[in-house]
Amino acid sequence: MATKHNIQNSQFVSIEQTPASVLHRFLAYVIDTLVMYAYFYLVGQLQIIFNIVDTTVGEWAFVILCIIPCFYSLICEQCFNGVTLGKKLMHLRVVMLNGESVTFTASVLRCMLSIIDYWFFCIGAVVIFCNRKHQRLGDLAAGAIVISERSVSSSYDPLKRFKSLPEDYQPVYAFAADFTWNQISLINATRLPLRRLAAKVASGKFR
Repeated sequence: MATKHNIQNSQFVSIEQTPASVLHRFLAYVIDTLVMYAYFYLVGQLQIIFNIVDTTVGEWAFVILCIIPCFYSLICEQCFNGVTLGKKLMHLRVVMLNGESVTFTASVLRCMLSIIDYWFFCIGAVVIFCNRKHQRLGDLAAGAIVISERSVSSSYDPLKRFKSLPEDYQPVYAFAADFTWNQISLINATRLPLRRLAAKVASGKFR
């Protein structure tokens, strides 16, 4: 059984995510494979109807049309926020381990390693069964996870870290409410180093 993946984002929202089951991942893969077969069939029919390989331009166009499916998952994950058609039908989504949208680099790694995961003695299936978050090699390398959207839940505990504040407290910097998630994450990442630097300066130990 997969272990629930719990995270807290920079806005103090606790998110409980359940890794996609092996069965649902397999069904999503089957659907995406059928999509690829349908695509190649359509390209083949177009080649027959229009005889597009009679010219040099046509040959290159045919090659490009055949290469596009190799980047099917990469294109879908970046254009549709971590979802392919198969994952959409199975209510799955690829996200980073911190809950953010899957990055381009992560999608590239997942796409490249899918060759090993799916075609090299089904190593991906073995790895998925051997770890509690049901990650294949591509997921592990990319720091990503495939989650089930049917079981994602979140809860918000406002100002959980600051229980000593009075109930009528009003934020001093109200404009901070307009910060994006990435901006807040950057502030949180730099706050601790700056505090340590300030402490060194105050103690006279800064050199």
